[in-house]
Parts: sequence; structure tokens; C-alpha cells
Amino acid sequence: MAEAPAPAPKPAPAPPSNAPRGMASGSFDELIHPFMMDSVENFQFNEDGPPQMNVPGFSFDGIGSAGLDSDGLFQASLGTWKEGGSKSLEDVLATVRKRTRPVGAEAERRRTRGQTAEARKGRRRKKTPDIDEEDLRAAEALSRRREGMQSAQRRKKMYVDFLKQHHGDSTNEEDLPPKKKASTKRKVELDTTDVHEASLRRALILNFLKYRSATEVNEEKWRDLVADDFQLLLPREPYRVAFGTAVTPNTQRITGLEQLLDDTKSIGALAEMIRARCWRLKQLDAKARQVRVQKAQDEASKALEGSDDTAKARAVVHAAKEQLACVSEDLNANAFSSIKVVYACNAREILVAGPLLMCAWRFETSGLRRVGFPSEVSVSGMLKARFREDEGSTKLHRIELAFDCMAVMQQLNAHGLLDVAAIAQAAATARKREAEDAKHKPPPRKRTKARKKAGEAPGALDAQAALQAKQRQQQLLAQCMPYVANYSYKLALLRHRQNHENNGADLTPEQRSQLLAAAAAARPAAAPAPSLTPQQLLLLQQQQLFGRQPGYSSPYAPPAPAPLLPVGAPPPVNPAAAQMMAAYFAQVAAQAQARGPPAPAGAAP
Repeated sequence: MAEAPAPAPKPAPAPPSNAPRGMASGSFDELIHPFMMDSVENFQFNEDGPPQMNVPGFSFDGIGSAGLDSDGLFQASLGTWKEGGSKSLEDVLATVRKRTRPVGAEAERRRTRGQTAEARKGRRRKKTPDIDEEDLRAAEALSRRREGMQSAQRRKKMYVDFLKQHHGDSTNEEDLPPKKKASTKRKVELDTTDVHEASLRRALILNFLKYRSATEVNEEKWRDLVADDFQLLLPREPYRVAFGTAVTPNTQRITGLEQLLDDTKSIGALAEMIRARCWRLKQLDAKARQVRVQKAQDEASKALEGSDDTAKARAVVHAAKEQLACVSEDLNANAFSSIKVVYACNAREILVAGPLLMCAWRFETSGLRRVGFPSEVSVSGMLKARFREDEGSTKLHRIELAFDCMAVMQQLNAHGLLDVAAIAQAAATARKREAEDAKHKPPPRKRTKARKKAGEAPGALDAQAALQAKQRQQQLLAQCMPYVANYSYKLALLRHRQNHENNGADLTPEQRSQLLAAAAAARPAAAPAPSLTPQQLLLLQQQQLFGRQPGYSSPYAPPAPAPLLPVGAPPPVNPAAAQMMAAYFAQVAAQAQARGPPAPAGAAP
């Protein structure tokens, strides 16, 4: 049995004329009601008005505060709601924005919306941030890392500019960086690094000379080139102010970045002195030329009054030449401002070997010939540089400049460009500034008493303390002498033997025999060596080594030489030897007396 078809849906009844409109243009109740259905627990629906939140001081736009009902926030929409009006959501929100008075942070935001950031910053309270040492160190490390990255970028640009300038337009293979063949990848990397490091070192040296020529005083640019403990050795230049310390009377050592900047400023002062002297000399020359022109014109006027036509023509021509020369040498300030000093160096003549670098350079002026001087001031020199190896050999550690500074002095003096008074004044100003800086520097740390001057005398001591100190010194000296004398033991032993052999050389054979007999009798008999165990023997050796008694003598010390005996004096003997010698002489005398007097010669026995 076939199922009956489903009844067709009935058409929706037409809305009455007073029914609310759709979502786009419906009333406030129709628009807000679907959003409130999921949060019934937070709202209370009332037939006589819009939904109210349980929380006091609630506002639909989130910016209101307590007392919104008293302000008549929903008065306009309430009548429309009751009457089924047709106000749209845009109209309601406009009314809300118009009648709502913002407070708190929103009011501050609206009040300062059109003001500048500087004005808001001026009104903001300045709070001292609580930064501990760890945060401060972290901030300093971050700043150093940022400066290092910026320095690396500048150095990279410097290196690229060097390659573009010296290898970019080259068509000869000899001018390009060498290409080395390698069998392994690691070797290729090492060779490539060596080539790039050599080019980078050349670029650093060229920029070092360039910065000195341009009187560069930017500390960041110099830090890209030199290390913190940088040293510059150069001759003492009498034509400009010298900084640093004097290693020798004719050599200056510049240490650190601060002194390097001062020396660079001194080069700029030298160029300024040359420009000022040129301007002054040209002013004097212009005045002299005006005097000569006036004199030539006077001579021409006198010659025209005469009758000699040749003299007239000669005077007129001379006056015209002087006038033309004066007009042609018009003073131009731009020509004098272009005078400068330059350090020139050929990049292809720079030799690099590991961290070492050497090159020839030339110091010369530029622009003197354009203002009328016969020649430029110039001198040639050599440069020797060493790079820091611990930083990858990429920063200059030491530079030594060698050139004839007196040649520059003589050329400046010959051109009249040397202003001794200005140099002396600049040197005095520099010394005064160094003295003021030294005053503001913190005092050095106090030295200990051990760092006193060698010539400083000790404090006053009484006689007894001085005697005790002298005795202690003698005891220490007596204990140390055996060890001090070990190094010259052979020499001391040789001298002892010589003295021993020479001792008693003037004695007769009888006296010498008596002396030997007395010495043999005075020698004590050798005591039998006691039988000691190895432990006792080791203990005895330790006692002899560490227990130094006042009468201790080192076995390594040379024997003391015997005192020299005066000629004819009896030898010193001990009492036992004297008794033995007396008994011997008495026995000899008794035997001689028993024999009687000797028989006369020629008598029969």
C-alpha cells in the first residue's frame, strides 16, 4: 500500500504591519535576545524592560560603571521596545556612546587620544626601575653583543669595498686573490679563510691610514680596527703635539683608544695649521703685490712724462704684467680649505704573513701647489703591524711607523708653514687638560709597606733592638753560607790548597819536621764507628739534615784555611804535644851528655 504523500508546508503568515523587522533592522530586543539565551543564569528577564545583570554596576558596552539606570541609558530603547519600534542596532549603539560618560582607563585613553607621545611621556610619572646586578650584567652583555654585530657588519662592508676597489674591475688573473687547489673539503675551507683574512687585514690597514688622514674621531669606527690594548710606536714629531709616553727621547708610544684619538686630532691640528699659514702667507703676498703694482704704475706715469718712447713702452708693459699677476692670484677661500694631509699606500705592496703585516706608505700634503707653492710636503716610511691572534687575527694589536720626521720639519720650515707658537700653545693646552683629567680620576690603590722606595730609611730603633737584629742576621748568614758556597766549592778548595802549600814556606826543615810531628800528635784517634741499624742511621741523617745546631757545619762547605804563621814564631801546640816534645828534647840532651864532649879531629877512637 503506497504511503500517502506528506502534506505540503503551509506558507508562513504575512507579518503584521506593526511586527518587528529582520536581524539587520530589527529592534534592540530581537537583536540582543539570541545572545542572552545561553547565559540565563547571569541575567534576569523582565517583561517591562531590558535584561539586567545580577552584578551591580553592569554595562553592556563594558565601559560603564554603577548608576547607569539613573543616567537613562535605556530610556530611548525602552519606549521602542514597548511600542515595538524600529530602531536599529547602529542607532542604539550611537545613543549608548553619546549618553555614556567613560571613567577610569577608558576616559584617560579617550582624553589623550589626539595628543602626542612626548606630551603623554611628560605627564607620566618617572619611576626608578628596580634593576639588580644580574639584569644589569645581562643588559650590558646584550649591548656588547649588539655592538659586536654592528661592528661585524661594518667590517664586512669594509672588506667588500676593498675587494670591489682592488679586484672588482681587474681582468688580469694575477691581480685576483689566489685560488688554491685542495683534495679535501677541510683544506678548501682553510685556504679560503686564509685568503679572505689576508684581504681583510689589508683593508684594515688601508682604513687605518684613511682614518688618520680624514681625522676620524668616531670611537666606534676605530674599535672596528684596533683592539683595546692597541699600541702605536712612532718617532717624536716636533711639528705637532705629541701624546702618549716617551719610550726613548725620540720615540713615542701611544696606548689605548683614547690616546689614539688624541693623536688623530693632532694630525687634524697639523692640517689646520698648514691651512692657516697658507692663508696668512698669501695675504702678505697679495699686499706685497699690490705695492709692486702701485710702484709699477707710478714708474709708468713718470715714464710717460718723458720723451723716451722705449722707456715709456717698457714701463707700461711692466705695469700691465704686475696688474695681471695680481688679478690672476685672487685669494680664494675654497682653495685653501681643500689643503689636507694624506697617508697613501698601495694595496698591492702590502705583505701579509700570518698575524704580521708590512707595507710602505707615504705622508704628503695635497693642495699646496694649487695655491702657488713650488712643491708638496712629503715623506716616505715603513709600517709594521701585528694582529691579535686570540681574536682571529682580525684586530690590530700593535703598529710601528718608521719615517724621517726631520725631513717633514725641514720642508715645512722651507715653505714657511711652521707655526712654533701655535704648536707650543696647543701642547700647553693638552698638558693642562691631561692634568685636569688626572685630578678627576679616582686615586690609585694604596701600596703595601713592601712597595716602599728603596732609599727610604726604616724607623728609629734602640741600641738593644739593633744589636739583636744584627745577631739574628749573622745567624741566618752563618746558616745560609754553606749553601751559598756550594756553587764555588772547587774554587774555594783550590784556594785552600794554595794557602796550605804556601803556609810555612819560609820555615827551616827542622821547624817543618817539628810542626808535622806536633800535628800528628795532636790528631785525635779515630773512634770506632758504632753499629747502627738502618732505621737509626736514617734517623741520624734526618737529625743532621734538619736539626742545625749553632756549631753545625755543612759537609759541602770547603775546609777553613789554616792561619798564616809569622816567620820565626813557634807553632801552636796543645799541652800533650808540648810534654812529648819536652820529653824528647830531654832524652836527646841526656844522651848527648852521656857521650861526653866530642873527640878532637884527628884523634884515634
